[in-house]
Amino acid sequence: MSDMRQDDLLSLLFPMWQVVIGGCVLAVLVVSVHRLLGRGPSRMSRALLVTGGAAVAVAVLGILLASH
Repeated sequence: MSDMRQDDLLSLLFPMWQVVIGGCVLAVLVVSVHRLLGRGPSRMSRALLVTGGAAVAVAVLGILLASH
C-alpha cells in the first residue's frame, strides 16, 4: 500500500519539477543570449551549434524520462 502512496505523490510532484527545470533552462538561455550578444557575431555559429545540441539533448532526455 505504501508503494501506491509514493507513486501518487510522485505523480503530483512531477509537473512541478517540469516547471522548475523549464525555469532553470529559460534562465540559462537568457544569460547565454545576453553574453553572446556582447561577444559579437564572430562566435554566433559555434554558439548556435552548442545551443542547438543542448536543446536536442534536453528534449531527448525529457522524452526518455517521460516515457519511463
